[in-house]
Amino acid sequence: MFYSALPERLVGQLGPGILSIGSGILSVNSSLGCPWNTISLPWALVNCHGVNSLAVFCMHDMLSMENVLGCPKNDASHFSFFSVAVDAAKSAGEIIREGFCQTKHHVEHKGQTLILAIAHFVLATFRISGTFMLSKVVVLIGETGSGKGTQLAQFLADSGFAAHKAVVCTQPRKIAANTLAQRVREEANGCYPNSFVLSYPSYSPFQEFKSGIIFMTDHCLLLHFMNGTSWDDISCIIIDEAHQRSLNTDLLLALIKKELLKRPEFHLIIMSVTADATKFSDYVYGCNTYYVMGINCPLEIKYVADVSASPYGSTNIKVSFGKCASYVLDVLKMVSYIHKTEEDGVVLAFLTSQIEVEWACEIFTDPTALVMPMHGKLSVEEQRKVFQVYPGKRKVIFCTKIAETSLTIKVIKYVVDSGMVKQSRFEPSTGTNVLKVSAFSQSSANQGAGRAGGTEPGKCYRLYTESDFHAMKIHQKPEIRKLHLGIAVLRILALGTKNVDDFEFVDVPCPRAVEIAIQNLIHLGAVTRKGEVDLVTELIRHVKNLSSVTLRSTTLVIKYI
Repeated sequence: MFYSALPERLVGQLGPGILSIGSGILSVNSSLGCPWNTISLPWALVNCHGVNSLAVFCMHDMLSMENVLGCPKNDASHFSFFSVAVDAAKSAGEIIREGFCQTKHHVEHKGQTLILAIAHFVLATFRISGTFMLSKVVVLIGETGSGKGTQLAQFLADSGFAAHKAVVCTQPRKIAANTLAQRVREEANGCYPNSFVLSYPSYSPFQEFKSGIIFMTDHCLLLHFMNGTSWDDISCIIIDEAHQRSLNTDLLLALIKKELLKRPEFHLIIMSVTADATKFSDYVYGCNTYYVMGINCPLEIKYVADVSASPYGSTNIKVSFGKCASYVLDVLKMVSYIHKTEEDGVVLAFLTSQIEVEWACEIFTDPTALVMPMHGKLSVEEQRKVFQVYPGKRKVIFCTKIAETSLTIKVIKYVVDSGMVKQSRFEPSTGTNVLKVSAFSQSSANQGAGRAGGTEPGKCYRLYTESDFHAMKIHQKPEIRKLHLGIAVLRILALGTKNVDDFEFVDVPCPRAVEIAIQNLIHLGAVTRKGEVDLVTELIRHVKNLSSVTLRSTTLVIKYI
């Protein structure tokens, strides 16, 4: 049975005699004071010490909750262990969320029963431990803050997937790949061998896939496959943040879909924070979809359309006219209001670009606040500062979209949402991609709001009306539908596809956009057309490992073809 794969380090942490492994039954020593002895899978709603609670058994680091719930790590008398596989995850998540918020107060003040709700990862391990072992593909929809980015890879590694091959988890951004790898190393606390958890933020032909957990960008993995890296050394690929629908992610999914038919032992997990799961499920052979609920505490949404109106606008934030966009000034005013009037707690304010973030950090000056930037260009040392705790001062973080889903910063209590995002879009008049500031989608707004309320009740201030929110698009457009497709088409042809129309896209791009891209590539000398077949030129094949190449006095940026 699967539970025979329970890692020895977990048993060692719990101590002898606390649990035993049987044929699919997790036995809990009754000396811990529980009114029951064993729980049979797949689920159970239990009552212990008069507290009704639903808990989830996570295969890794059971006692990592002591920092959250204040339970002594080595005092077995202070906790009771429940093993539950959540089948109806949507309804069960509400029980978990409510039980966690109530139990946290009970444990911290009375030090009695620790309900292991596993705040970092309320994962329905039932399916991962059972169905997933028999399934090749799973779509996992997880709420913001559910911990899927860090915990799932560890769970698979502890289950034997990383013993002789690699478990690869892709991220859309370099900073996320680095940060998640560092977080997993910290949680493992020396239980994994050296170099077992790696991060590959950028491509290198010297990178290896042998065993362990590897966090890397989707772009980096795509380059490996296009450069001939063997699939034989990978047991499972986790496509995280699939909802962002980057070009690299869509191309990766198409490649993996073809390989699934050739490799019966290979597994794929597609993870998203939005409920648009049908598209992914239908695309990958109608695979199963599961939902993982977070355990966030109550979150209050406030709509503030006119920040200049009292009381929000009564701040000392003053800037020169024309220095910034009006929404940036509104964000600054709202942050100032929160800092002066609200209870202690970290403030996370979303802006659209690195320049806006750095400018806001320069303007917002308060001796009682610690102001920090968060964007994709920060150094590793600067990134780590954002995750540290600074007693005695309120931490105020001005960030780009990167903090929406890619990174989780603990104990955020307040979120300020400008409702704006800077995105690259194809401009037909110029034939190029241009950056434009536009409105959020509803899913993006909800993901950003979900950053608050992780450990205590939170608030999200949206700087627009509720009707504006409902007028937003539910999901953002995939990049394949809004960007110039030159690089994407070049990569598809370099993979050996003779006609782009034959490529299995998750969302089929506009035929006109594809034809424009091909004509541009032909003009640049990157592609030749023979009848109905488009071929990559020999020049492009020779330079495909370079970051850029000049063709006919025109610079064609190719971050690998």
